[in-house]
Amino acid sequence: MLNWDDFRFVLAVARSGSLSGAARAISVNHATVHRRISTLEHRLGVRLFERFAQGYIPTVAGERLAAAGERVEAELSDAAREVLGQDLRPEGTIRLATTQSLIETVLAPILAEFRASYPGVELEVVTSTEQASLARREADVALRPTSSPPEEAVARRISDLAAAVYANHAYKQDHDWNWRDERHIWVGPDESLTILRRTPVWRQLAEEGRLAYRANSVGGMHQAVRAGIGISVLPCFIGDEDHALVRLSEPLETMSTELWLLVHKDLRQVTRIRTFVDFIAAALRRKRGLFEGTIDMKHKDRKD
Repeated sequence: MLNWDDFRFVLAVARSGSLSGAARAISVNHATVHRRISTLEHRLGVRLFERFAQGYIPTVAGERLAAAGERVEAELSDAAREVLGQDLRPEGTIRLATTQSLIETVLAPILAEFRASYPGVELEVVTSTEQASLARREADVALRPTSSPPEEAVARRISDLAAAVYANHAYKQDHDWNWRDERHIWVGPDESLTILRRTPVWRQLAEEGRLAYRANSVGGMHQAVRAGIGISVLPCFIGDEDHALVRLSEPLETMSTELWLLVHKDLRQVTRIRTFVDFIAAALRRKRGLFEGTIDMKHKDRKD
């Protein structure tokens, strides 16, 4: 007889293509995944994965077990959402997926206000460059920059997210040119930030070989600009709030996106989820001017 743990390990390896990736996905160590897969193959008398230097590839038997695991996972997620929907009190745990940039700037104080108002709710905050799946219950609520919210979610649009060109004050004084001048030193995203790299500005700068410094996070780009390494395009909610920086341009239309608050359709009527989403949405919308780059810039030395 197979149990859910058997399916869970097979599904994790099939999805990640490696033992280490599966171990991270289900929060166990590499040796545990290897042992569980080997034991299951011995018990069933069939090979579930072909081992190659580049990773693990499921056999026909492995594909069938992984597909069955996905069905079981979906059923368990549906059952969990139905049970959660019966909760009528603003108590329990909420798992929020968001970006490191948002949690380090505007979001952390808002979450502190929410906890002070609703001490019965525990918050789990997950930040990652990969988007957590609401359908698989990797998160209950997500706050994401996106232009295409997922169909399985109830989506609330918070505002546009503007971005502009920034430098620190010392760099600007030493390089007092229009930001389009080819003499500027540029800080940009590395290969891991695919969402940023596929925008026209970054594509052009990369093709022209003008990215002198690359970082794997928006926070890393921000700190490089702050240190005076060069100029970069940063979200206005980061750049405009940092008095060490000066904005060199108006918001760039080609770099704008939207900020969405997302919750799975089956969870939207859970009291704690509904209370949380209403609270966060209202607090974030009060910061729309910051997100859209329209706050009063008189205190900033700006060169258009």
